[in-house]
Amino acid sequence: CPCVTFNRVNTYQWYKENSFYLDEAHDPFDQMKAMQIALDTNRIALGVLYINPKRKPYSENVRIYNKDKRPLYQRDLDKKKFNELLESFK
Repeated sequence: CPCVTFNRVNTYQWYKENSFYLDEAHDPFDQMKAMQIALDTNRIALGVLYINPKRKPYSENVRIYNKDKRPLYQRDLDKKKFNELLESFK
């Protein structure tokens, strides 16, 4: 959902009227079609626009998930490292 608290122009209703879900007939391997859809300034496409078969998915490129597949919020927090990180921003 859009953040209607801070964005009074692009409201929930605006997104509802100006976006659409890609249908099942959409071919995510067609790069040119994906570019056409992405460049359409009239409506925002929702869904997988393009899949590059020559590249790994983003989730496989994120090193933090290589050893532990759990989402970050489910992992134990190393409080010492966390406090050191906070101190580095002072």
